[in-house]
Amino acid sequence: MGYYQNKALIAKELCEKGLPWVKVYAVVRDNDEFIVLTKEKDGKIEYMLAGGGVDKGESLEKAIKREVKEELNMKIEVLGELGVYDNLYVPWTYNGVTYNVQYEIHVLDTKVLKIKKGRLGLKGEFDKNTNIARIDEKTLLNNVVEFNSFGIKLNNNQTKKAN
Repeated sequence: MGYYQNKALIAKELCEKGLPWVKVYAVVRDNDEFIVLTKEKDGKIEYMLAGGGVDKGESLEKAIKREVKEELNMKIEVLGELGVYDNLYVPWTYNGVTYNVQYEIHVLDTKVLKIKKGRLGLKGEFDKNTNIARIDEKTLLNNVVEFNSFGIKLNNNQTKKAN
């Protein structure tokens, strides 16, 4: 089964059980900069946070550490949670049937502990147009997909510890 076909099966099973698809995304701080994924789309650069799905039985903190290691090849410390967005429904099609899956998205504030050498991303997860970039706070807040889509704010004084 291919990567996206497997994801569609997960979406189907969650929808049938009435469960949200829990996702985590990391705001990765490295001193005064933020590390994000970029992708060129229609001649424009799209900025995205590293992250992905929370596995069964996995804590938010463990999930985001795993996702950042997989996607950015970095070790991080979780500082807290910036916000939760749970009013998003995404259609997934599996075997010709479309399922409208609810997402529960946690955006976690993190900082880099160690940058490792190696390959970007999981096999099949990213295409050749996906890269890593360092950006400033203004670019993060104004251009990162998750901040624009979910209305999450970057506020250092109101973060809460991830579970």
